[in-house]
Amino acid sequence: MWIRGAAIRPVPPHAVVEARLLADVEAEIGEGQSHESLTRWQARYEAEQPIMAHRLSLLLDSDRDETAIAVGFFLEIVIYAAFVRAFAARLKPVTASLLRGTEESVVVEEELRADNPEEPLEVEDVLRAEQPAIGVFMDEHVEAVLAADYKEALTSDVAGVSVNVDDLQLVYRHLLLTVLTLSQAVMPPASYNPGNSSEVLA
Repeated sequence: MWIRGAAIRPVPPHAVVEARLLADVEAEIGEGQSHESLTRWQARYEAEQPIMAHRLSLLLDSDRDETAIAVGFFLEIVIYAAFVRAFAARLKPVTASLLRGTEESVVVEEELRADNPEEPLEVEDVLRAEQPAIGVFMDEHVEAVLAADYKEALTSDVAGVSVNVDDLQLVYRHLLLTVLTLSQAVMPPASYNPGNSSEVLA
């Protein structure tokens, strides 16, 4: 079964984010915390990753479902913070060419998969294979939004869910591109030997 990307560059082992870091950052920024931490990380994102932050600002300013946009904003900041915590100075600023190259590779990947209907896996499955912890993290939050929205709909006079699923999917794709781009911006550790498959993280 075709899981790895044919057009998308593989995420190197030295750029894979661990689940524990995502949990730690989410606890700091999200549950039970003030808005200050989220604002600080947003400001750091804008200062250290201006190209990615500008891309996020375009999403925030778009005329999309407010719930979908809010979820996307929160997840992007948490994911960025996890990359910083995991890799520190090895996370380099994303260049315009790197972002453009990632976007183009995802488009080509989608086209290749569309031309192979016998392969049931989508580009989202590439993300789950390359950055499994982040993939699970994103899926859990999207599913939680849909579940909460559905529960609210059951107790209201309005039939159906209120969150725009198409906009939520657009936000998910936005995050997918964010993760793949940041992954390629992580430099290898000093101990990295490209001829040694047992890469040591530092």
